[in-house]
Order: sequence, then structure tokens, then C-alpha cells
Amino acid sequence: MIYTLHLFKILLIIALFVPLGTISIAEDTAISQDSLKSGKELYLKRCRLCHGSKGTSGKRLSKNQNLADTQYVANTIINGRGYMTAFGEHLTDEEISLIMTFVRNSIGNSFGAVSAEEVARYR
Repeated sequence: MIYTLHLFKILLIIALFVPLGTISIAEDTAISQDSLKSGKELYLKRCRLCHGSKGTSGKRLSKNQNLADTQYVANTIINGRGYMTAFGEHLTDEEISLIMTFVRNSIGNSFGAVSAEEVARYR
């Protein structure tokens, strides 16, 4: 109870003294509609069979906090995990980054874009 009261006081102080607009998401994290469209097309072609068109079948992707970890997602797509097929030999870094960007920023998720260079680091 005391902990909750202290937390409330801290949040209230922050709300009163931090000007609106001070805390924001960097503009360079914007994701292009073309990237999302390409990622969706690849997802529907390569991933829909197991994960469903809305990410709710098999290993659920919709509202999945594991998608926040870029390395975890890249390694899973590249090397497979459990029942998931490894796609590392079948998809380019660019294709994987587009799929990851789509899944991480749609179907109930908002975790930011992934570049092909990031994917290449995990190969």
C-alpha cells in the first residue's frame, strides 16, 4: 500500500512538472507504408499458413511481447525454433526485415522497424 502511494506521488509529480511534448518517439523511427505493405505481402506468402492472416494461429504473434526482442525474432526466423521452419536459406536479409517490421508493427504490436543490416548481424 505504501509502495503504491509513493509510486502515485512520483507519477503525479512527473505529470505536473514535465511539459507536454517533452517525451516523444523519435521521428526517424517512422515506418513507411511501402515497407509495411511489402512486409505484409511476404508475411501472407511465407507465414500465414502457420500463424494465420491475423497472427492468432499456432505460435501467437498478435500482442506478443517476445517481438520486442529483435535478436530473438531474427534468430527464430533465420534458424527456426521448435516446430518453426528455418527460413534463413530461403529469405534475404531485406525480406526478413520487412516481415519483422510488419509483424512488429501490426496485428496488435508496436515495436519499431528492423533494417536488413540488423538482420545480417544475427546470421
